[in-house]
Amino acid sequence: MMKLNLGKITKGISTDGQTQILEGLSSDDLVVTLGHEKLKDGSKIQIIQE
Repeated sequence: MMKLNLGKITKGISTDGQTQILEGLSSDDLVVTLGHEKLKDGSKIQIIQE
């Protein structure tokens, strides 16, 4: 289990369903893409590989 840490990002250009992230992420960060609207800072999560 991992503990979720919500952070702030700075978005850049959005095109064709993709968004450029200018600040706030590093190369080893993981990003939640599904179900994120139900999560709160500090939530315990489990990574599922598909």
